Amino acid sequence: MNYCRFYILALIFFVQLKTSSAVQSPYNSTPWLLPARIEAEFYDNGNEDESYLDNSNENRGGELRTDQVDIYTTIDGSGYKVGHIETGEWLEYTINVPTTGYYNIAIRASNQWNGRSLKIELNGVTLWEPHLTQTWDSETFETELLEKVQLIAGTNQVLRVTAIAGGTDMGLNWIEITEWVNRAPTANAGFDRTLAWPNDSVTLTATAEDEDPSGSVQSTQWTKISGPSATLSGASTKTLNVTNLQQGVYEFEFSATDDIGDISTDRVEVAVLDEAHYLLVPPSDPRIQYVGRFKDLGTDTPEVGWSGASINVEFSGTSIAAKMSEGVWPESKQRFYAIIDGDDTDPKIISLGENGEIHHIASGLSNGSHTLQLISIDGAWVAPTEFKGFLLGAGTSIENPSSRPDRRIEFFGDSITEGGLKPDQSFTDT
Repeated sequence: MNYCRFYILALIFFVQLKTSSAVQSPYNSTPWLLPARIEAEFYDNGNEDESYLDNSNENRGGELRTDQVDIYTTIDGSGYKVGHIETGEWLEYTINVPTTGYYNIAIRASNQWNGRSLKIELNGVTLWEPHLTQTWDSETFETELLEKVQLIAGTNQVLRVTAIAGGTDMGLNWIEITEWVNRAPTANAGFDRTLAWPNDSVTLTATAEDEDPSGSVQSTQWTKISGPSATLSGASTKTLNVTNLQQGVYEFEFSATDDIGDISTDRVEVAVLDEAHYLLVPPSDPRIQYVGRFKDLGTDTPEVGWSGASINVEFSGTSIAAKMSEGVWPESKQRFYAIIDGDDTDPKIISLGENGEIHHIASGLSNGSHTLQLISIDGAWVAPTEFKGFLLGAGTSIENPSSRPDRRIEFFGDSITEGGLKPDQSFTDT
């Protein structure tokens, strides 16, 4: 009978010990309220297999906490990390999700060897299994990012981070969950176009992309913003066919709408010019200044073959165009910046392959003095450009140029620095 009493007392003592163990609770007693950056070492309070699982018998790093999770001081000044994360080990964090919606999840981790991976779960549901970028050192961190994860609103939800393929070299610095913000789609209406009258039709081809995960462009639309009358077809597609154009300058807007409803727009200019109504100023006119390297200067077909070379002119009036063509590969679409009055914040880009020889630059300017710089973007490895002069609209005239600067800076380097040069072409410094 006395033996039975001993066994009963022992059983009661065991039950009391078990029920007095720690209960899982948020670190600092408060769940993490999203959006938040959760430091890895601030996992929930509780015993092993309640708020964490660690294969070691002690905190190998010896920092911050006294359980078995291995916490180390980082050498990059970011605080602490949980290190020595072996396969199967896990940490849990209690979080509050304020609203149902999309979120981004980022983790900052290190691993000396390739092949390490984690699993991120919320309430037992897998959200992400990132394969970690090899950082070649346990103290060098990289950030992995998963965008547009849907989370359901609720309090006291449990986020678990598990090492699927871990090792003594793996470290976790933090987990960050932020609200996902939609990026508007990218809309590109293409380069400006110039038609030589009596050509009266053009096809404009745009592009639209949505870079968001699982995002898509839902609709597109072309609209004529300004210009004379014209006939439009295919306005709800990326390809707009415009016919019955008149002489003048048109502006068309292309818009793209994504699955969230955000809209992006871009505009393109179409000029229809009659060369007979313009005065041609030939390239040999001494009032035109050339800066950079050119071939056959002094003739009416000088060539520019180096990026950064420029053709400069000062004029008085309201409109100006240029006459240029590519002599070798017209399909290469060599480009020039056209900068009016030194304003290079958003310069017009002329793409030679999009047009014939005539390229509209500006119209509707204030009736006064202006400057124009045509700066080559692409080098001769693309195609040399034949410059054939400037075209002046009614009432526009060329002025005498300002004095050249006393000094120049010339760069010497490889084909990238200097723009490239075909070996059978000799160019003259100016």
